[in-house]
Amino acid sequence: MMHAETEGISSCENSFSIRLRGGFDDGFGSTDNTLQLWQSEQGTSTVTSYNQPCHYIEKMLYSVLDIGCIDHDNYGNIRVNESIDETGQIILERENAFFATDFLTFQDTALSVSDETF
Repeated sequence: MMHAETEGISSCENSFSIRLRGGFDDGFGSTDNTLQLWQSEQGTSTVTSYNQPCHYIEKMLYSVLDIGCIDHDNYGNIRVNESIDETGQIILERENAFFATDFLTFQDTALSVSDETF
């Protein structure tokens, strides 16, 4: 499971809080290290225009995470790749409708992944 949310309102005046859980088995590959949207809490989604610097970044982010009020170019599970070096990167990737893959890379000293066994 993964919880993702904005720290505040973005420069495009948007915010979100979502939870993701294990990916679904579509019969085309392993579901290891995959996620799908599970729960979304009410956020803020405003109309943006192409001339705003935040427009393309948020469009890709919201499409990969499967949230927002746009036509989504992405499909299938979100693959999660955690770097094994000191960079502390977490990379989310998802296939898109243009026979390519969109990648989102998050890197911060505060990023962490905790494994719990229940």
